Amino acid sequence: MKLFHIGKRPPKPEPRRHGDVWERPGRPDIQVGVFLTPRPDLVAINHGIAIYNVYAFDVSRKVIRDCGGILKYDRAPEIIISEEFWDKVRFIGRSRRWERRVEEALKEEERRDRHEDAKFLSESNKKKNRTLLK
Repeated sequence: MKLFHIGKRPPKPEPRRHGDVWERPGRPDIQVGVFLTPRPDLVAINHGIAIYNVYAFDVSRKVIRDCGGILKYDRAPEIIISEEFWDKVRFIGRSRRWERRVEEALKEEERRDRHEDAKFLSESNKKKNRTLLK
């Protein structure tokens, strides 16, 4: 199954900051691991992170099962791959699919902004705009 990670660089199993463990309902606590998700867009939205660097991994169903399965947490599906299973996960590479979606969204936003600017400066609004700018 293809799963994704969002970050500045490809992930590696790391301990949680401040020495805590990751706790998720129905799973054993994990001290060192990597978060992966089938939906990086939902993770980005819920955690306020950019979806520019998305890395794809091939994870077998057996590894997913052994790590406790994919559960929904913070409104996004996720799995924590513990350090002991990380060597069974295959790195595919950067995901251009998600990068293209971001590029398309940015282009659409830019197009919308240009349209709004043009509407504001249209002939019918020039008189009104002059009054606003005085």
